[in-house]
Amino acid sequence: MLKKLENKIFPFRFHCTRCGACCTHMLMGVPLFHTDIQDISGILKTNKGDFINRYCDLIVHKIPNNQNTLRVHAFYLKLFDSRCIFYENNGCAVNDVKPYLCKTAPFISLLFQDSTVIDNFKKRCKGFGHGPYYNKKTIKFMLKQEAKLEKAEWELFNNGFYDNLMKKAL
Repeated sequence: MLKKLENKIFPFRFHCTRCGACCTHMLMGVPLFHTDIQDISGILKTNKGDFINRYCDLIVHKIPNNQNTLRVHAFYLKLFDSRCIFYENNGCAVNDVKPYLCKTAPFISLLFQDSTVIDNFKKRCKGFGHGPYYNKKTIKFMLKQEAKLEKAEWELFNNGFYDNLMKKAL
């Protein structure tokens, strides 16, 4: 993935300026892992079901797979006027336990899919081109961590862990 995009992204420098652009100009909410739901519902002192009903959307992704179509369910934070539901007063209301993908951005697989996505991020985010340099090895490690979480999440869905929570969300 990184090899074909090398000219677009390296040298890669980034430092978050906390400008809020990634929180306020969203097409979809932030996808959540189980640990995100657990941590955020904990800090809000609510159970997972109530948290999902109040703050999440259940989105079904349809992925073509040979002659079948996989239906992949995912919980996303809701949006309010194209901004994250937890973006308040120019900051994150759940910053101490913000979702994994928010903590690790921009080092997420979405960014490294193609050069158009990278170009759009660079236009919107003031942090690109500033701060420390990140090498390929570090970025690959971060992307592998995300892939491990995605695999674990897939197993939770397949093993029925989310069944009751999805019924409440539907």
